[in-house]
Amino acid sequence: MKYVVCEMAVFTPSLIMENGSEWFRSIYYQLYMGCHKHSRFSKYGFELSYPRSYQFKVLTGIKYSVVKYKNKQPNGWGGYTTLSKRPENWKESARETAERHMGKAMFSKEIFKQNTNNLIHTAKLCKDHHVKLIIVTPPAASCYYNYVTNDVKNNMRYMVAEAKQIKTDVVYLNLLSDNRFNDDDFFDPDHLNMDYGAVKYSKVINNIIEKYDR
Repeated sequence: MKYVVCEMAVFTPSLIMENGSEWFRSIYYQLYMGCHKHSRFSKYGFELSYPRSYQFKVLTGIKYSVVKYKNKQPNGWGGYTTLSKRPENWKESARETAERHMGKAMFSKEIFKQNTNNLIHTAKLCKDHHVKLIIVTPPAASCYYNYVTNDVKNNMRYMVAEAKQIKTDVVYLNLLSDNRFNDDDFFDPDHLNMDYGAVKYSKVINNIIEKYDR
């Protein structure tokens, strides 16, 4: 391994996944990625803990994908985040989504410290194994990033600075409001579409890797 690309999203400083509405994602880290933070006998050790997950697998397994997921890709990724399927009112949820991601209702110094320590630990692992660490803040639509506060931006910069204290050659690429991305690149306020945005984002990351791979 030569590179680790670590995303630093708006919600990274302030939220712990298990405490929010997307707690179920920890199941996937536990079962499929070998991140055994929780007991194998906790709710994070069983996909049955989250019915929507296994129901989707069952339904798509019997060709139910002709509805929402009819454009499922050969590699297994869903194909519904296309520009043609973007809702007309896609910008209306921008403020609510940004505020939820910033964790205004549940931000605590303890959580911020824990998430900072997680990034520091990642930097230490990369340093010990001579791996290049690239931290990336992914792009968001202007209707979203205009609500991101300076406090959150400062917290993100602080976390990166702490990582650089451990590994001085850390690369930080902040694409949050990058002008290479426009409305046609997004499926919703904070997710790129697979037609243009995801392709463009992948190429930007690849170019950074190639820069240091020469």
